[in-house]
Amino acid sequence: MALCAARAVSSTGDQIAVVALVLLIADSHPATAVGGLLLAESLPMLLSTHAGVIADRFERRRLMIGCQFGQAIIFAAVTVWLPPYAALLALLVLASLLGTLLRATTQVAVQATVPDDQLQPANALLGIALWGSVMLGPAIGGALAGLAGPRVALAVDTATFLVSAATLLLLPLLPRLATDESDSGSAAAALRYAASDPILRSLILGMTMLVAFAGVDNVALVFLVRDTLGGGAAAYGAAMAVFGVGMVTGSALVVRYRNWRAERMVLGSFAMTAGSATLLGLAPSLAAVYPAQFVGGMGNGLDVAAQTTLVQRRTPPSMLGRMAGAVNSGVAVGFLVAYLGGGALVDVTSPRVAFLVAAAGTLLAIAVSRPVWRVAPTPST
Repeated sequence: MALCAARAVSSTGDQIAVVALVLLIADSHPATAVGGLLLAESLPMLLSTHAGVIADRFERRRLMIGCQFGQAIIFAAVTVWLPPYAALLALLVLASLLGTLLRATTQVAVQATVPDDQLQPANALLGIALWGSVMLGPAIGGALAGLAGPRVALAVDTATFLVSAATLLLLPLLPRLATDESDSGSAAAALRYAASDPILRSLILGMTMLVAFAGVDNVALVFLVRDTLGGGAAAYGAAMAVFGVGMVTGSALVVRYRNWRAERMVLGSFAMTAGSATLLGLAPSLAAVYPAQFVGGMGNGLDVAAQTTLVQRRTPPSMLGRMAGAVNSGVAVGFLVAYLGGGALVDVTSPRVAFLVAAAGTLLAIAVSRPVWRVAPTPST
């Protein structure tokens, strides 16, 4: 519970900061500058596997606390200084690198503190904490930035890192585990292990393909709502919020039905994502967008709990940080493809076509991940 609370507080702060910084930059810079801001926050995820090397080599509680203190220092500097654009991007890259390390270490901490039969509901509970912050953080950030200014919102974000660090002190020490002779402790060793395991290999490839196609949603949705269906900013915001509600609902179902098999949940989540994209591509009105977004959000919530549990169960504990990082690196590659290709696809065709292409690509991801959902129950590591 301490880990969930710490991550909920920190993640809420992250969302507050994103809204405040976007509003701050948009006031005096073109739209491309806002895109650069978001890119600076997402690119460090490509180094997730290397961050996992650090997560596997050091005591994990101190590492997580150090990440939070480091982010607090960075955002305190941003709050006081309000630096020029180039310096702001550099500071955001540093903060995102610490966040990437924190994500890899969090999965190790869950596996180290929770019994194997409780891993899946524990991952889902962590998902509820994170997805709830995705729903609440932007609203809080927008209110703070609008009423008191971006600097106050950034100061609140800085405080959340300190609160999170203090909460993590409630965890026990989580020392590194000894590696066996076949594990050199490198990122390459984890990638070789993933390549040799058909489930991990298919999961990483399937997740990368899923995000590369389904991530088009993040680019195409605003154009579908605004240009195709005639909705405004409020309608778009509501569609995004409904997706978040679906994510929390999916995670809550995993907590409630803790005996659901992770392997089959992967299949179900991918199918729900494909169905959501299809419904969006064919949506006759705004009223059809919201149930489609809810279904897609539920699929996302199920997927994160399932794939995290599979990685934790199939990976040697001494290698878990690197393996979690490998999955996150695949996701980062998928998002880059989706963001770069999705915008071009919408411009060349239409939002509807983009969603239908996303649905078709997600079905291909189901085929790629077949070894995962066709496997027998996963053995405990």
